[in-house]
Amino acid sequence: MALLTQTANVTAGSAAPRLFAVSDIHTDKDENMTWLEGISTGKYQADTVIVAGDISHNLEVIEKTLLALAARFNEVFYTPGNHDLWCSGDGCLDSIHKLQQLLALCARIGVHTGPTRVEPREGGVAYWVVPVLSWHHSSFDTERDLDLEVLPSPPVPISRAVMDFRACEWPKGLDPTGDEVAVYMDELNDTVRASVGSEEVSGERLWELIAQSQEPVISFSHFLPRLELCPEKRFLMYSLLPKVVGSDPLRRRVEALQPSVHVFGHTHFGWDQELDGIRYIQAAVGYPFEREQRLRSLAVGGSPEKLLQSLHVLKQIMHPVMAFLQAIGLADVFDSGNGGHFCPQMSATWSDYYKKNPRDPENMELAWWVKKRH
Repeated sequence: MALLTQTANVTAGSAAPRLFAVSDIHTDKDENMTWLEGISTGKYQADTVIVAGDISHNLEVIEKTLLALAARFNEVFYTPGNHDLWCSGDGCLDSIHKLQQLLALCARIGVHTGPTRVEPREGGVAYWVVPVLSWHHSSFDTERDLDLEVLPSPPVPISRAVMDFRACEWPKGLDPTGDEVAVYMDELNDTVRASVGSEEVSGERLWELIAQSQEPVISFSHFLPRLELCPEKRFLMYSLLPKVVGSDPLRRRVEALQPSVHVFGHTHFGWDQELDGIRYIQAAVGYPFEREQRLRSLAVGGSPEKLLQSLHVLKQIMHPVMAFLQAIGLADVFDSGNGGHFCPQMSATWSDYYKKNPRDPENMELAWWVKKRH
């Protein structure tokens, strides 16, 4: 099976001192596009932003969104999410062809989709930003399913409940109900070529060189590299969600890379937690209804006290996404100035919970909000 080839430049065009991260901006929702267009066109001109997937299924909306970000930030990095690969009349033959269209679009407008070394400004440090292609597979979920007797009815199978199984189309030989798509997408990462110093490198050698770098490495994917980054089934409105959120090949790649920070998206749960020496962050914008119904579990930012203050402000306005606060949207991840430093760990409801409580997947007691919904 032929693999898709990407080409990445290692050096960004000019110095970019701060690195921000965001995911799941879903700008096919008017409120979310309003938030994006409300970001200052001057405040972040020296900075870099990571977009960890899920902009839209519509290529025109994706281009408009990436151009808007490029007008506001010095460098933009992006990797597609599941929504971005839905086939929706954009002239795509299948979801791999859609991926090729997205990568070609990014190359045309100057958005990075491959590993890139961002050069320092005076007094700063260089750092690597590493996008990682991935896809979900159900065997990623290794925890016990909820006993049927604790549920009012059996959960709807993922093939019917999750739009990816209807909106994505895959070439022959890629079965989305197994791990074939996840493996294929991971293998595409080894087709990236980049110039490291005077040497053009690709495949495993490129990833080894980045892992061996003494400079900070920030990687990102749309999907989860670890199951521990998703709340347990008893806390979820849809208990089978963990079967469509992550990838074992992604985990192996991230753990081999050993970045200082890995940014992810997809689940729309704010997160900031260190596991086995890697810090994992999710800063999703999410959907308008999520900000209205469960803003507390979506948000990430600052200390618990600052987060609560931000949530209070956000709840007082008609369109919370229009408030450009750290609690919703961009998370400040890294500052390359003054020798380089990462932002202090941020508060987020679910990662705060798991810092204090061990996972207990054998516990079948449903959360009160799940009981209430049922």
